[in-house]
Amino acid sequence: RGVPVTPLDRFLATLAAFHRPRVFNPWADCDRANDFGPEAPAIRREQLRRYLAERVGRARVLLVAEAAGYQGAKFSGIAM
Repeated sequence: RGVPVTPLDRFLATLAAFHRPRVFNPWADCDRANDFGPEAPAIRREQLRRYLAERVGRARVLLVAEAAGYQGAKFSGIAM
């Protein structure tokens, strides 16, 4: 048997699986001009997982938004 898959794991997998033409997905895509390496999306996902894991069962609402700023939020890895 494998590792149990939590709702948080499924949420992060869904984020990483999203692809559309001309859309940068910070949870799956590497920005060769600004990221330090191809592992950057995995690091961002792990940062988001840790951030959200601390709030599971405590937060009543999760807001998911587009265009965090004019430069996006692809470097922080933190939900707004």
